[in-house]
Amino acid sequence: MITLRGDSTLFQAISAFRSAGMTMHVDPAVEDAALGLAPENPDAILTLPPEEAVLVLERLAPVRVQEIGPKEYLVVPLEKVNNVEGPQTRPAEPSRNHGAPG
Repeated sequence: MITLRGDSTLFQAISAFRSAGMTMHVDPAVEDAALGLAPENPDAILTLPPEEAVLVLERLAPVRVQEIGPKEYLVVPLEKVNNVEGPQTRPAEPSRNHGAPG
């Protein structure tokens, strides 16, 4: 489990992963950022499974977190991530061959 405070920063969250026995490889271009987990209650304690904590980091910080092995993660800044469009993101093209022999 990963324990975060309401006022945790990205680097504090990465330290929390490490304290929980995870290996975190952080790209040198990653910059610390306030996560704003609970700005109205900075002393709040959030305890999350690693999978959920990764989603929180990706939602609140400008990073992508990739699992690269058991209990091992790579953290990279968003500007280093290339998203490749898959077929599900393109409009479907009508079929020209409707089963008729060609």
